[in-house]
Amino acid sequence: MDENGVLTGYKIYYQKVTGTSLGPLQERKKLIDPKFDRAKLAGLEPNTKYRIEIRAKTKAGEGDKYYVEQTTKSVINAQPDTPAFEASMLTAKEGTAHILVRWLPALDGHPGTHFKAWYKLKGHPKWTQTNEVTEDDYVILTGLEPGKVYEVKITAHDGEYFSSSDIKEVDTTNDGPLIMPDDKMATAGWFIGVMLALAFLLLVLVLVASRGATAGGNTTCTTESWRTAGETTPTPASTSTRTRRFTEDGSFIGQYVPGARALPPAPPPPEPAPRGAMPPTYV
Repeated sequence: MDENGVLTGYKIYYQKVTGTSLGPLQERKKLIDPKFDRAKLAGLEPNTKYRIEIRAKTKAGEGDKYYVEQTTKSVINAQPDTPAFEASMLTAKEGTAHILVRWLPALDGHPGTHFKAWYKLKGHPKWTQTNEVTEDDYVILTGLEPGKVYEVKITAHDGEYFSSSDIKEVDTTNDGPLIMPDDKMATAGWFIGVMLALAFLLLVLVLVASRGATAGGNTTCTTESWRTAGETTPTPASTSTRTRRFTEDGSFIGQYVPGARALPPAPPPPEPAPRGAMPPTYV
């Protein structure tokens, strides 16, 4: 981010160039959206040289100026060339839909002086038209139905002459509901997230408790056999290290793997030898 803040738009200024002198500086009143990379400058005199300045604008003010010098074309009242345009859906509040229509006048040939946009639901016979767009090269179609397909076209005009473009189809289906950001919604989202986390934790605890009750307190070992050298009697020293079960987070829940056989009871301790008895002799 620039040290002067977030870019809010662009300002355009212009002045007539006569020889080596400049005329009074004039300002294009409307701020240019920072997402746009082109703009229309209307109301200029034909066949005249202009110096055009552009300045970036933030909350801190306007930045350095950059300029070019261009000469306008002579006035020719004739039928414009076939116009080109772009049409795309804009995000809007749930239940509404907007379409951005941007005229792309050709720099060569005769593009015309202004344009109109036309639109209708696909399959419907009647077209709706906008007012003449003279100060900008775009218009936003509002009041449309979401989840529909619209047919869109434009007409480029020059006096009594005009030309029509090809028709484009635009789908106004949203990928999902639009959530408008604000502080209350952000706080509510945080609270909902915490409550969902608590509910999930309680669900895990209930499942663990119910599984413990189902086990009935019986203790079993793993299906891995207890083995001694040549004997089948279980020997505690050969106990597998996997006889206890842990939860996913590593906490012990006091259960064993079901399905394995239980440990036999430990053998009773040997009786003490009577006094005076001789120790056994091994041969």
